[in-house]
Amino acid sequence: MLSLMEWTRICSDLSKNVMWLKMPEILRTAHEGTSKVKSSRIQLLTTKFEGLKMQEDETIQDYYMNVLDISNSFDSLGENC
Repeated sequence: MLSLMEWTRICSDLSKNVMWLKMPEILRTAHEGTSKVKSSRIQLLTTKFEGLKMQEDETIQDYYMNVLDISNSFDSLGENC
């Protein structure tokens, strides 16, 4: 018969082994989700950039800052605009 301490250690070791075996699947799922989010953000930014127009009451500086903000967002996603 196993003591509580031995049983706990065995269960802990089993959990670690199960996690180790499932790690590639977990990482792949996380990466796929990240790729989908990135793709969606790029599509949203592209639409935002294509629809960008300077408003009548907007200064050149404000418009420039809007363009720069979109550009920086593309850069943060690893994309060139």
